[in-house]
Amino acid sequence: MNNKTGCITWIILSCIVLLWGWKLIDFYVLKPALVKKGLNETLDSVSPAQITSARQVEFNRNWSELERNSEIDFDFTGFRGDSFVVQWSDTLHVPVFPSINHNFVLKKLVR
Repeated sequence: MNNKTGCITWIILSCIVLLWGWKLIDFYVLKPALVKKGLNETLDSVSPAQITSARQVEFNRNWSELERNSEIDFDFTGFRGDSFVVQWSDTLHVPVFPSINHNFVLKKLVR
């Protein structure tokens, strides 16, 4: 009887560790990768033959459409010099420990 309890405990503990690992990968890798993919697709949709200011206007218009369809609430999206900057905050809620807050920043050069 004692052997079965120990085995079940290790199985449950392993499942919790796997789920926690998946949540961390989703939080730190997959969501930022989704935003970076959106930035790259938006930049690819802008004509390279235009001058920089026209490219930035078209990039802003295309990004606004992507931002409306996104599930992420962005704190700041806009140009700082030649770079388009996207900032957002996210919270990873943990049942037992304090929640993890993180501020993400991605930049894309648009020339």
